[in-house]
Amino acid sequence: MRCVAAFRTHLWDEPIAQLAARLAGACPSSRFVVLMDETNGKIDVSPYEKIAHTDDTGSLGLPRHPSGNSLWYNGDYALYFLHQALPDCDYYLLSEYDVAVNTDVDAILRTAAERGLDLIAHDIQPSTMDWSWHGNAIATFRIPWRSLISFLIVSRRALLLMLEVRREFARRFAAGELKEWPFCEVFIPSVVRETAGMKVAELREFADVRTLRFRPYIRLEDERANRPGALAHPVLGTERYISAVLAESSAGDYFRPGTDLRSALEPIGFEDLILPLRERLLSQRDHGGIGLLRQEMQRRGLPEDPTLADLALCKPALSSSVSPWSHSQSRDVDAGGANGATLPDDCGFHTALETGPWWMVDLMEDYLVEEVAIVNRRGFPERFRTFTIESSRDANAWITRFAKLDGSNVSADPASPWRVSFADPFLARHLRIRLSGEGVLHLRRVQVFGRALCPPYVRA
Repeated sequence: MRCVAAFRTHLWDEPIAQLAARLAGACPSSRFVVLMDETNGKIDVSPYEKIAHTDDTGSLGLPRHPSGNSLWYNGDYALYFLHQALPDCDYYLLSEYDVAVNTDVDAILRTAAERGLDLIAHDIQPSTMDWSWHGNAIATFRIPWRSLISFLIVSRRALLLMLEVRREFARRFAAGELKEWPFCEVFIPSVVRETAGMKVAELREFADVRTLRFRPYIRLEDERANRPGALAHPVLGTERYISAVLAESSAGDYFRPGTDLRSALEPIGFEDLILPLRERLLSQRDHGGIGLLRQEMQRRGLPEDPTLADLALCKPALSSSVSPWSHSQSRDVDAGGANGATLPDDCGFHTALETGPWWMVDLMEDYLVEEVAIVNRRGFPERFRTFTIESSRDANAWITRFAKLDGSNVSADPASPWRVSFADPFLARHLRIRLSGEGVLHLRRVQVFGRALCPPYVRA
């Protein structure tokens, strides 16, 4: 019996290498290869044998569909690339880069050969309406099935059958006869399960699959990823785990005890979470979460993050108008370009031509404002020279706190913004910048610095 165990990946780092070594150690009698997607460039996987491919499926006679995501959508394509390189194997095992293999794979392959099995996969069941891919399934197959294919074993004859059916579907799809291109978790079990003479078995007959699921993510160090006799998915190294969990969450939930995100990240040291939490909070414009992150850093005696010290960062903003050159025709969305997570290339917002155009930010609570920093637009910086800075407690009654009356330039360099420091800090919730006279207002960045009210300060 000739078997190949393929570790399928498009990434490589130390945790992924550990999972590859774990699979290789579980099947010493099989040929072990790393099946590497090198669409984005070559990757070294030493000391393992590598079979490389890209998303160019022309040699398979199959469409690159959907464009840009075809190899994820068509997980079975990896099997065809594997067979193309090693056509004489009796069994092909495919394991994704985020599967932790803690069981005797050689024993599974021996049993597959003894019983003449053609497909071993996890959770093979009829497709039902509650499954997100059910529409795709019933559009393609009369009797559709589904399964999780992060770890599967197929016989050579099952693989060749699947390739033949895929090619026939490709012809029909190109001709417009087939309206949907079948997703791999539909295609594989539906083709094999409904073909006479094919023998199918559940992976649970051979291994503990309690943690072989679509979600939740599991850290490589977690006990669930290291349980003897088990397969676990999706298993990630700490860095990728943090990114993946945050990508599917509201990052501010980390600061709320009892939330799923808090539970998922609690075993990880806070200092390892600061940067990914920061980036996610900024991308979500979660000003509340940013404030909580800053407070937690202060509580732990960690150095101040200059970016988070900006009181205006990601807070609600509004401009007096929008224009054809605005990034958005929503006044608040467009205005948010001047105090968001990223520095715009030119201007963050753009008002119409009007008398006294303005931009304002709601700091969400009263602060003692000590300094305002402004980065001008790089193009047409001469349009912003004379202006006022105004403050308010309620967005109705405004007090002018500073007036620039001279015609000197305002810096467009973020490394040296124009700044005004207030010797007598003032209490404000709202801050507004108003251009003097008629013109358009378009700034690149506005920052506000100061401090929160602390007892025994008495509000004026």
